[in-house]
Amino acid sequence: MKRFLFLSFLVAVLVLSSCQKPDVFEPPVNPSFEAVYSQVDTWGSTGSGNGEFINPGEMFFFNNKIYVYEKGNSRVQIFNTSGKLLKKLDLTITRAFSATPGGITVDIHGNVYIVQRNESILYKYDSTGTFVNKWTLEVVFGKKFVAYLYPKSITTDNKGHLYIVGDGEDAVYVYTTNGAFVQKFGVSGQGNGEFSSPSGIDIDRQGFIYITDTGNYRVQKFDSNHKFITKWGSQGDGDGEFQEAWKIYVDHLGYVYVTDAQRDCVQKFTPNGDFLGSWGSTGTGNNQFHGPSGVAVDYENNVYVSDTFNDRVIKFSGEIK
Repeated sequence: MKRFLFLSFLVAVLVLSSCQKPDVFEPPVNPSFEAVYSQVDTWGSTGSGNGEFINPGEMFFFNNKIYVYEKGNSRVQIFNTSGKLLKKLDLTITRAFSATPGGITVDIHGNVYIVQRNESILYKYDSTGTFVNKWTLEVVFGKKFVAYLYPKSITTDNKGHLYIVGDGEDAVYVYTTNGAFVQKFGVSGQGNGEFSSPSGIDIDRQGFIYITDTGNYRVQKFDSNHKFITKWGSQGDGDGEFQEAWKIYVDHLGYVYVTDAQRDCVQKFTPNGDFLGSWGSTGTGNNQFHGPSGVAVDYENNVYVSDTFNDRVIKFSGEIK
């Protein structure tokens, strides 16, 4: 009887284990696979009312919600995946923001972190949308601290660190979630691990760091110790090429999405930079953009793009074929 119960327990454990969703990404074995996406929804129009936008920018997906940083109205709007407005974070309660690009990220606890380009301030809100605190981001030039980072993008790792890129220096800055400087890596240049006007940053589940190196027309990838791994891209209008690689997002499967603000398109890659597909063209119609900026992906692989100068968010559905 005991042997029967033990065997039954073992079988149950094996069955449950087989149902677990793997957390490790396995790139497609067929390089001819192609990502095909089409527009399924859109929301927003020009204005300052609920659900309206003036220049929506960086985005983030967390807990089935889409967070949209909106530079023109000095706020963050939070939507469900169908475009229903759930909450607003009015940034003017902490300081009068001007209309410049910035970044937003959400940590594993639901805390929201916001940076804005014309300031060197980090803003933190808790998971309920309540303002927590703000800190001056101290930028290190040699041995002197100078508070001019001009941040453009922010993300968080699974160790409680924030990673920020901006215009103050061609480097990546690492801070604690309380705004304390930890370290930086990268210098100006065109070599491996060097940058020219980095504009977007994201980190995957395994800790790999991806950065849009805008001025060098490429994406660079680093490990969690900030060691250079690989790069891809060059200037051009072809597959895997960029004119203005702007924001970047890594989904839960490890796929990498990059918006190109000049080409008005989104490109999708494997974690190693293999091109999978692109979509978008210039205009105001379906599957068209005018200066796309933020991009985010939900757990059903729907892609959301902030169509910045058309003042809307577009939702796409697609698959790998």
